[in-house]
Amino acid sequence: MTRLTRSAARRSSAWAAGALLCVAGLALTGCVADEPVTQIRAFLATERDSGDSLPDSAATDGLDMESSRLVGAVDGVEYFVAAYHTTGACIVMVTGSGMVGSSCGDNPNTLAGGTSLTGHAMVYQSTDEIPKGWEKVGDFLIVNPAAT
Repeated sequence: MTRLTRSAARRSSAWAAGALLCVAGLALTGCVADEPVTQIRAFLATERDSGDSLPDSAATDGLDMESSRLVGAVDGVEYFVAAYHTTGACIVMVTGSGMVGSSCGDNPNTLAGGTSLTGHAMVYQSTDEIPKGWEKVGDFLIVNPAAT
């Protein structure tokens, strides 16, 4: 199995930004921040590089193509996250041949989807148990490349 994830520097800066957002949110609202949502927003706030671009075939209504960030790759499938409308997010899966699967929604905690060609991906919360056959990619995503 070939596995690639974003650099430790990007994850560290995303984690630091997420921690700052969480602390600021707690100070302002007094509630507990939602871990995956905070992590996704912090990850999307990191500097974008050329490897973060989605193919044109990934375009869908509400998906901000310019916000995409590569989370990682497993077995030739690249897993991206991108902003959706104003508060949501999308998980986008892209094969080497350009086949695309995606899951988009206003609540990033509920994102899960895939195809027989891309495998499946879903948002992961650190308190969740990772199901058999799935693996963690980045801080907030688990994938199952063999799922159909």
